[in-house]
Amino acid sequence: MKKQTKAVFVIAGCIFMLQSCAFRPFTTMTTNLSVIHSRIVGDSDSWDGAFGLQGGVEAHIPFNCTVPLTAWAGFNVSMQGAGWEEDWGEGLVNGTTRLWYLNFPLLGRYQFGQNFYGEFGIQPGVLL
Repeated sequence: MKKQTKAVFVIAGCIFMLQSCAFRPFTTMTTNLSVIHSRIVGDSDSWDGAFGLQGGVEAHIPFNCTVPLTAWAGFNVSMQGAGWEEDWGEGLVNGTTRLWYLNFPLLGRYQFGQNFYGEFGIQPGVLL
């Protein structure tokens, strides 16, 4: 509960900062769906990465500044997990653990020239 409260305050703070700056309305909203490779850790060394899915919506918020900085905010649902292998006395048992997360990425993108940019930000998430 404490983590969720902190995440709400971080998101609210970012929204207040965005509203305090001069910006144009959302110019781009994008949807995305991708295959991701994620890894969660377990009690043994046999845990390995697994493939999952991620999909969501993002909004591009350009600032009226002299620097080429834009903000991206959105939400996505992702399936993350890991494959594991354990020996419980009857031979090796293989399995996969998959967890669903609701993420809220808040990113800043700084443009260097025409085709190169750097992103920074946070992505708080809630385990579903």
